[in-house]
Amino acid sequence: MLVDEKNNDIIWRAMKRAQLPAVKEPVGLIRQDGKRPDGTTILPWSRGKPLAWHVAVPGTYADDHVGNTTMEKRASAILAATNKTNKCNKLSATHIFTPVTV
Repeated sequence: MLVDEKNNDIIWRAMKRAQLPAVKEPVGLIRQDGKRPDGTTILPWSRGKPLAWHVAVPGTYADDHVGNTTMEKRASAILAATNKTNKCNKLSATHIFTPVTV
């Protein structure tokens, strides 16, 4: 199991533990790039919209991140969250979107 999948499972289990109905990889909910978010609540979360999330675990030693992480510790997480938010901006009409970076 990949790291992203493990972290997504942790979030999904936390929702279940809090008795918040949620599903992983919801069918019919598509991002701009054709992929689905990692999960969504079934009931409204805020402002009448359900919560959708996507987990990202960026490698701090990856070529894309080394330059930034030498300047700021959390730079790779911030960049990953920004990228996920940009990819999922289409969902904002129907869902509250939250990127989860570890």
